[in-house]
Amino acid sequence: MEGADPRPVELSQPTPTEPAPTEPVRRALGLVIALVLLLLALLGGVGWLVQDARTVRQRDDARQAALQAARQQAVNLTTISYETADHDLARIIAAATGTLKTQFEAQRTQFPTVLKRDKSVSVGTVLAAGVASQSSSTVEALVAVDASVSNAASAKAGSGKLVKHYRMDMKLIRVGGRWLVSQVAFAGLPQ
Repeated sequence: MEGADPRPVELSQPTPTEPAPTEPVRRALGLVIALVLLLLALLGGVGWLVQDARTVRQRDDARQAALQAARQQAVNLTTISYETADHDLARIIAAATGTLKTQFEAQRTQFPTVLKRDKSVSVGTVLAAGVASQSSSTVEALVAVDASVSNAASAKAGSGKLVKHYRMDMKLIRVGGRWLVSQVAFAGLPQ
Protein backbone atom coordinates (compact mmCIF):
# COMPACT_ATOMS: atom_id res chain seq x y z
CA MET A 1 0.00 0.00 0.00
CA GLU A 2 1.66 2.80 -1.30
CA GLY A 3 1.00 6.16 0.11
CA ALA A 4 -0.66 4.86 3.27
CA ASP A 5 0.20 6.71 6.37
CA PRO A 6 1.75 4.29 8.90
CA ARG A 7 0.66 6.40 11.89
CA PRO A 8 -2.28 5.20 13.91
CA VAL A 9 -5.57 6.81 13.16
CA GLU A 10 -7.15 8.80 16.00
CA LEU A 11 -10.83 8.42 16.42
CA SER A 12 -12.54 11.62 17.36
CA GLN A 13 -15.20 11.84 19.99
CA PRO A 14 -18.65 12.59 18.72
CA THR A 15 -19.67 16.13 19.46
CA PRO A 16 -22.50 16.46 21.94
CA THR A 17 -25.81 17.31 20.45
CA GLU A 18 -26.77 19.47 23.47
CA PRO A 19 -24.87 22.66 24.01
CA ALA A 20 -23.13 23.20 27.36
CA PRO A 21 -25.17 25.18 29.92
CA THR A 22 -24.95 28.83 29.28
CA GLU A 23 -24.84 31.59 31.90
CA PRO A 24 -28.67 32.22 31.98
CA VAL A 25 -29.31 28.52 32.61
CA ARG A 26 -26.79 28.49 35.47
CA ARG A 27 -28.45 31.52 37.04
CA ALA A 28 -31.90 29.96 36.77
CA LEU A 29 -30.62 26.75 38.38
CA GLY A 30 -29.02 28.78 41.19
CA LEU A 31 -32.28 30.67 41.71
CA VAL A 32 -34.29 27.43 41.92
CA ILE A 33 -31.85 26.02 44.49
CA ALA A 34 -32.02 29.24 46.53
CA LEU A 35 -35.84 29.19 46.43
CA VAL A 36 -35.94 25.55 47.53
CA LEU A 37 -33.60 26.34 50.44
CA LEU A 38 -35.73 29.36 51.38
CA LEU A 39 -38.89 27.24 51.26
CA LEU A 40 -37.27 24.62 53.50
CA ALA A 41 -36.22 27.33 55.98
CA LEU A 42 -39.75 28.77 55.99
CA LEU A 43 -41.28 25.33 56.56
CA GLY A 44 -38.84 24.74 59.43
CA GLY A 45 -39.79 28.11 60.94
CA VAL A 46 -43.51 27.36 60.63
CA GLY A 47 -42.96 23.94 62.22
CA TRP A 48 -41.10 25.54 65.12
CA LEU A 49 -43.87 28.14 65.60
CA VAL A 50 -46.56 25.44 65.60
CA GLN A 51 -44.62 23.41 68.17
CA ASP A 52 -44.05 26.50 70.31
CA ALA A 53 -47.76 27.39 70.16
CA ARG A 54 -48.66 23.82 71.17
CA THR A 55 -46.26 24.01 74.14
CA VAL A 56 -47.71 27.36 75.24
CA ARG A 57 -51.26 26.02 74.93
CA GLN A 58 -50.39 22.91 76.98
CA ARG A 59 -48.77 25.10 79.66
CA ASP A 60 -51.83 27.38 79.74
CA ASP A 61 -54.17 24.38 79.94
CA ALA A 62 -52.14 22.94 82.83
CA ARG A 63 -52.17 26.35 84.54
CA GLN A 64 -55.94 26.63 84.24
CA ALA A 65 -56.50 23.05 85.44
CA ALA A 66 -54.25 23.61 88.48
CA LEU A 67 -55.94 26.92 89.23
CA GLN A 68 -59.37 25.29 89.05
CA ALA A 69 -58.18 22.53 91.40
CA ALA A 70 -56.86 25.16 93.84
CA ARG A 71 -60.13 27.10 93.72
CA GLN A 72 -62.14 23.93 94.35
CA GLN A 73 -59.94 22.79 97.22
CA ALA A 74 -60.18 26.28 98.79
CA VAL A 75 -63.98 25.90 98.69
CA ASN A 76 -63.67 22.36 100.06
CA LEU A 77 -61.52 23.56 102.97
CA THR A 78 -63.95 26.36 103.88
CA THR A 79 -67.26 24.62 103.18
CA ILE A 80 -67.78 22.23 106.06
CA SER A 81 -70.89 21.45 108.07
CA TYR A 82 -71.38 19.45 111.23
CA GLU A 83 -74.28 17.69 109.42
CA THR A 84 -72.11 16.50 106.50
CA ALA A 85 -68.67 16.40 108.13
CA ASP A 86 -67.71 12.91 106.96
CA HIS A 87 -68.62 13.71 103.35
CA ASP A 88 -66.88 17.12 103.55
CA LEU A 89 -63.67 15.60 104.88
CA ALA A 90 -63.75 12.86 102.24
CA ARG A 91 -64.02 15.58 99.56
CA ILE A 92 -60.98 17.40 101.01
CA ILE A 93 -58.94 14.19 101.21
CA ALA A 94 -59.87 13.17 97.64
CA ALA A 95 -58.37 16.44 96.29
CA ALA A 96 -55.27 16.28 98.50
CA THR A 97 -51.91 14.57 98.50
CA GLY A 98 -48.79 14.62 100.63
CA THR A 99 -48.83 16.60 103.86
CA LEU A 100 -52.35 17.96 103.47
CA LYS A 101 -53.82 14.52 102.89
CA THR A 102 -51.94 13.09 105.86
CA GLN A 103 -53.17 15.89 108.14
CA PHE A 104 -56.83 15.47 107.24
CA GLU A 105 -56.69 11.67 107.35
CA ALA A 106 -55.32 11.97 110.89
CA GLN A 107 -58.24 14.25 111.86
CA ARG A 108 -60.89 12.13 110.19
CA THR A 109 -62.23 10.69 113.45
CA GLN A 110 -61.89 13.77 115.70
CA PHE A 111 -62.94 16.60 113.40
CA PRO A 112 -66.60 15.58 112.91
CA THR A 113 -67.03 15.34 116.70
CA VAL A 114 -65.75 18.88 117.22
CA LEU A 115 -67.96 20.22 114.41
CA LYS A 116 -71.05 18.49 115.88
CA ARG A 117 -70.32 19.73 119.38
CA ASP A 118 -70.08 23.35 118.16
CA LYS A 119 -72.80 22.92 115.49
CA SER A 120 -70.36 24.57 113.12
CA VAL A 121 -71.29 25.41 109.53
CA SER A 122 -68.99 27.20 107.11
CA VAL A 123 -69.64 28.06 103.47
CA GLY A 124 -66.70 29.32 101.42
CA THR A 125 -66.64 31.51 98.34
CA VAL A 126 -63.53 32.13 96.26
CA LEU A 127 -62.98 35.84 95.66
CA ALA A 128 -59.81 35.65 93.56
CA ALA A 129 -57.16 33.15 92.57
CA GLY A 130 -53.94 33.24 90.63
CA VAL A 131 -50.83 31.23 89.87
CA ALA A 132 -47.64 32.49 91.51
CA SER A 133 -45.29 29.94 89.93
CA GLN A 134 -45.49 26.92 87.67
CA SER A 135 -43.34 24.04 86.47
CA SER A 136 -44.33 20.96 84.50
CA SER A 137 -45.49 19.08 87.61
CA THR A 138 -45.99 21.71 90.34
CA VAL A 139 -47.93 24.93 90.76
CA GLU A 140 -48.09 27.47 93.54
CA ALA A 141 -51.51 29.12 93.66
CA LEU A 142 -52.72 32.02 95.77
CA VAL A 143 -56.41 32.00 96.66
CA ALA A 144 -58.55 34.57 98.51
CA VAL A 145 -61.65 33.09 100.14
CA ASP A 146 -64.47 34.43 102.25
CA ALA A 147 -66.26 31.96 104.51
CA SER A 148 -69.64 32.58 106.09
CA VAL A 149 -69.41 30.83 109.47
CA SER A 150 -72.03 30.06 112.05
CA ASN A 151 -71.86 27.92 115.18
CA ALA A 152 -73.64 27.39 118.49
CA ALA A 153 -71.75 30.25 120.16
CA SER A 154 -72.64 32.79 117.46
CA ALA A 155 -76.27 31.63 117.54
CA LYS A 156 -76.45 32.17 121.34
CA ALA A 157 -74.85 35.60 121.00
CA GLY A 158 -77.40 36.51 118.34
CA SER A 159 -74.64 37.54 115.95
CA GLY A 160 -75.71 35.03 113.33
CA LYS A 161 -73.10 34.36 110.65
CA LEU A 162 -69.61 35.76 110.71
CA VAL A 163 -67.58 36.30 107.57
CA LYS A 164 -63.96 35.19 107.76
CA HIS A 165 -61.41 36.18 105.14
CA TYR A 166 -58.74 33.64 104.24
CA ARG A 167 -55.67 34.05 102.05
CA MET A 168 -54.25 30.67 101.07
CA ASP A 169 -50.92 29.80 99.51
CA MET A 170 -51.38 26.35 97.97
CA LYS A 171 -48.82 23.94 96.57
CA LEU A 172 -50.26 21.63 93.91
CA ILE A 173 -48.69 18.55 92.39
CA ARG A 174 -49.76 16.75 89.21
CA VAL A 175 -50.53 13.15 90.16
CA GLY A 176 -51.78 10.78 87.48
CA GLY A 177 -53.03 13.62 85.28
CA ARG A 178 -54.83 15.38 88.17
CA TRP A 179 -53.75 18.41 90.17
CA LEU A 180 -53.85 17.70 93.91
CA VAL A 181 -53.12 20.09 96.75
CA SER A 182 -50.16 18.96 98.85
CA GLN A 183 -49.78 21.95 101.20
CA VAL A 184 -51.80 24.95 102.31
CA ALA A 185 -50.34 27.90 104.16
CA PHE A 186 -52.49 30.76 105.38
CA ALA A 187 -51.24 34.30 104.88
CA GLY A 188 -52.04 36.04 108.14
CA LEU A 189 -54.82 35.09 110.50
CA PRO A 190 -58.40 34.76 109.30
CA GLN A 191 -60.17 38.08 109.72
